[in-house]
Amino acid sequence: MTDAHARSLSQDSLLALWHSAGKHGVYQQLPQFLSDDFGGIQAPIDERWRGDRSRLAYLRTCVDFNGLRIVDIGANTGFFSLTLAHDDGASVTAVEPDPANRDFLKAVGQHYGLQHLSVSDAPVTLDTVGNLPQSDLVLLLNVLHHAGDDFDRAYVPEAAALQGYMADYLGRLAKTTRAMIFQLGYNWCGNKATPILPVRHPFDMLDYLRPIFDLAGWHMDRVAVRFDTDDRRMVELEPYAGQPTLAPGSAALAEVPGVRALLETRHLPEISEFYARPLIICSVR
Repeated sequence: MTDAHARSLSQDSLLALWHSAGKHGVYQQLPQFLSDDFGGIQAPIDERWRGDRSRLAYLRTCVDFNGLRIVDIGANTGFFSLTLAHDDGASVTAVEPDPANRDFLKAVGQHYGLQHLSVSDAPVTLDTVGNLPQSDLVLLLNVLHHAGDDFDRAYVPEAAALQGYMADYLGRLAKTTRAMIFQLGYNWCGNKATPILPVRHPFDMLDYLRPIFDLAGWHMDRVAVRFDTDDRRMVELEPYAGQPTLAPGSAALAEVPGVRALLETRHLPEISEFYARPLIICSVR
């Protein structure tokens, strides 16, 4: 890091920018390159809570991000957007309506001179999703269960309306890109009082999402979950199996206690709700 960089963004100003008081603030870990450059500084959140780094490490085994045009919908403070633009050679459009999170993205992008990062504040709603720039890949991570609260209230007045809404939304999105990395929460609007499914289990979520993806023209290529708070490995699931099944590459983990519980029970109360959300890599049919 140059002296000019050090003067333009200090540790205190970095964390002050990161620490949004908004609904979706204090959410993502800092990108590793940023932490390293600032003497190992860490955001004041528990990395074990949602495993940003384990998700990214898994995705890098599946996707070569170099040179890709990526749109990150709901980029938050940019753990994925900033990392992929800085480390992986991607051209990233980070869409983030929260002003504080957006200011953080812009400050870090300017600080590092990330010419291939652009930041947008335009909400990606049902009416505007078709206007996104053409891309090779869209990141849509844990956004759409907030439809009806943070955006598109008229289209999603209740949890029961979400399935049809997502089929429409993802169908329109499919016209702007060729691939997507997707994740969805189990509670409508993030509220435990309005669950989308009666229990939180990856296989139930896949059952819920399959007809949506089929209607919208998407194919689930790979699906993975993290099965344990303290074990950073991800296991891959067969997305179209008729019963709870691991993908061949994860078969060797079948006897690990957390993986065995994943296969044997339809309820996983002992792990983070976030870890029970399948991470889905999919392509346009």
